Amino acid sequence: MKKAIPFLAAIILSLPVSAQQYLNTSGLNDRPAQKQPTFYDVQRAFNSYWETKTPSSTESENADDDGYQQFKRWEWFAEQRTFPTGVFPSPEILWTQYQDYKSKYASANMNIATAGWSFLGPNVVPGNGGGAGRINCIEFDPTNSNII
Repeated sequence: MKKAIPFLAAIILSLPVSAQQYLNTSGLNDRPAQKQPTFYDVQRAFNSYWETKTPSSTESENADDDGYQQFKRWEWFAEQRTFPTGVFPSPEILWTQYQDYKSKYASANMNIATAGWSFLGPNVVPGNGGGAGRINCIEFDPTNSNII
């Protein structure tokens, strides 16, 4: 039995799985790796899947049917960020831009002055339901801008 568990786990983990039912029925998951689906392919598959269904106004009622409202939020967000052809931009763009920014401005950020805050306490959080409290508002000293 102990030898069968890794074997079964390997079989189960190697199966392609998609949480979105409309992707399973549309054939988008069967494409070769070099031909990735575009935004419009995914949108078409979703709309085709929902042709015979009526979406509810509450998200919990659509949970079993792959979340109509969740897809519509993603659709609105993603449509603005795809190329006119529907191709998704490379996820590496943001990372490379961030790395370029860091290398370009690394020396400029070294001279930033930091605030001279000092911890006043409490050092121990009260127990037995006492809690540590919360801050509802802050006030600035009108005569000394270093005191909050």
